[in-house]
Amino acid sequence: MVRDVTTSPVTSCEENDTLRAAMDAMAANHIRRIPVCDAGGRVVDWITLANLSRKLLIDSGALQDFMRELTEVQAP
Repeated sequence: MVRDVTTSPVTSCEENDTLRAAMDAMAANHIRRIPVCDAGGRVVDWITLANLSRKLLIDSGALQDFMRELTEVQAP
């Protein structure tokens, strides 16, 4: 049965939670994915470590600087 291998209780976050709150819940519970639930408790999405890594990398100035340099036209 599926219930024999699932974690209980389920750790989740809500759509209006901060990203920091979701990250804290993931770290505290040693989980790599967390369901995002709407006000009715239905799962509407998932946050994964890959999602977080991508978001944090894109938001970092280093990636933005790299992309800007990559797309600049070099003068002859």
